[in-house]
Amino acid sequence: MNAFDSKSFRKEFEYMMNENNLDTVIVLSHVNADGDAVGSVLSLSYYLDELYPKIKVIPYLSEIEGEIRTIINTDKKFRDVFSYPKIEKEKEYAVIVCDTAIEEKIEGKIFFCGAKATMAIDHHLQNEKYANINFIDYREACSEVIYSIIDWTELLKTTEKKVLTAIAQYIYIGIIHDTGCFKRIDKYTFEIASDLISIGVEHKKIVETMHAYTFEELKRQNNLLDKAEVFADHVTFVYMKQAQIIENHYTYYDLHKLPDILRNLKDVKIAFVFFEEENGMFKCLMRSKEHNVNELLKRFGGGGHKLAASFKVQTNEPDTVLANVLEEISDIL
Repeated sequence: MNAFDSKSFRKEFEYMMNENNLDTVIVLSHVNADGDAVGSVLSLSYYLDELYPKIKVIPYLSEIEGEIRTIINTDKKFRDVFSYPKIEKEKEYAVIVCDTAIEEKIEGKIFFCGAKATMAIDHHLQNEKYANINFIDYREACSEVIYSIIDWTELLKTTEKKVLTAIAQYIYIGIIHDTGCFKRIDKYTFEIASDLISIGVEHKKIVETMHAYTFEELKRQNNLLDKAEVFADHVTFVYMKQAQIIENHYTYYDLHKLPDILRNLKDVKIAFVFFEEENGMFKCLMRSKEHNVNELLKRFGGGGHKLAASFKVQTNEPDTVLANVLEEISDIL
C-alpha cells in the first residue's frame, strides 16, 4: 500500500473490523522490543482506543529494561503491556503488527496466526508484506509512519490533553531511539519532532531514555568495549559466544547497544557485534556511517535499513561465518 495518510488508514482499519465483524484488535511488534517498537505499539494503541471506544485494544510487547520501562510503569492505561493477552476461547480478533519486517520475528506470533484479519505497519526495506493489509513506508523510524497515519485534526478537536500527550510521547520515544537521537534524520523528521513538542512532549525526559545507565550497566559496557577488535582500519566488531555472555552477565541490551556506540567513534565506518544467542544460533547486528549494510547482509539472509541491519544464522562454524562477513565488508570499503 502506497498511501500513508490518516484517511487511507482509517478506511482500511474500519473495513477490516467491519467486514470481519470484529470488536477486538491486538497490537504487536517484534521480539526483543526496542524504543521504536514500544513507541509504535503504544502510540497506535492509544490512538485506536481514543477513536474507536467500542473496540477493545490490547497492546502486547516483549519485556524491556531501562528508562522506557519506568515511563510505561506510570502509564495507567497500558502499563500491563508486557502481560500475555487474555483472549476468550473462540473469540475472533484482528492483529496489527508494528515495526516488524518478517512474520518469524513477531512477538506473540501465535496471536497473529490465530487472527481473522491482519495488518502490518512498518518501515524496514526488506519487509515481506506478510499481512492482509500492509502500510510500509521506508522512514528511519516506524513511529514516523504511525505519526503519518494518525488523524491529528480529529484528535485535536475532542481528545483530552493527557491522551494527546501520551500519543505524542510514545511516537517521540520511537523516533529518538531509531534515529540515534536525531543522528539519522531528514527535514520531515524535524517537522514531526517540532509538532510533537508543541503537543507537550518533554524532549529532555525522552532523550534520557537513551542514555541513562546504571553503574553496573556502564561497567558491563566498558568491559565489552575492551573486547572490540579492529579490521581493515575502519571496521570494529565484538565476537562473543554464549559461555562468555553468561560468565560476564551480559544482557541482550548490552550487546544490542554496542554497534551504535562503536559506530560513533571518529575512525569507525562499520561496527557490528556477532554473538551467540543460544545453542549455535548466532546474531549479527551491524551499523554503518555511510555504507549500505542492508544490501551486504542480504547475502546472509538478513537486512534492515541502509545504515543498520542484522541477520541470524544457526551454525556450528561461527568462525567461518564471521570470516565471510569480514570478507564481504572488505569488498565494499
